Amino acid sequence: MMYPFMTLNDETEIVHSDMKENGTVKVYIERPDEQYGRKKL
Repeated sequence: MMYPFMTLNDETEIVHSDMKENGTVKVYIERPDEQYGRKKL
């Protein structure tokens, strides 16, 4: 599951996953896209 962390002024969102057993997390930077919804940067 991904959780929102921050939304920037240009609607770019930074989201993160749960912490894995090895202590890592996934971080995605996404920007709204009219055709596809969200676009990972």
